[in-house]
Amino acid sequence: MSRADNGGGKRMTVAGLAKIVAELSERFDRRFDSVERHFDAVDRRFEDVDRRFEDVDRRFDELGGQMRAIGEAIRADLIQYAEAWQAVDSRVTRLETRNDAEHRLMQTQIDELDADLRRRRRPRRR
Repeated sequence: MSRADNGGGKRMTVAGLAKIVAELSERFDRRFDSVERHFDAVDRRFEDVDRRFEDVDRRFDELGGQMRAIGEAIRADLIQYAEAWQAVDSRVTRLETRNDAEHRLMQTQIDELDADLRRRRRPRRR
């Protein structure tokens, strides 16, 4: 049983088969090692990409927080601006009212002076 027919009429010994199996095993080991190295490299790349995505995700979180803080500051500034504008508008309204009152008073005084002058200019009837 130490010989086997390889289909071509030649007989192969167990030692010959063992040699072929050893060569195939060595080739398989080399290929397997190569594939394993390739998968290890791919795995490292995935880990690197994963770390980068974590960094990007963290940056987005940080920037989101900063954007919220900026938005709140802008909102507070707008509220202050609106309050200041209302105060200014109220002052302007008061000034306009005051100016109108002063104008009416002055016009009344002018009208009274004008009437007084007309009375003085009229000759008195005798």
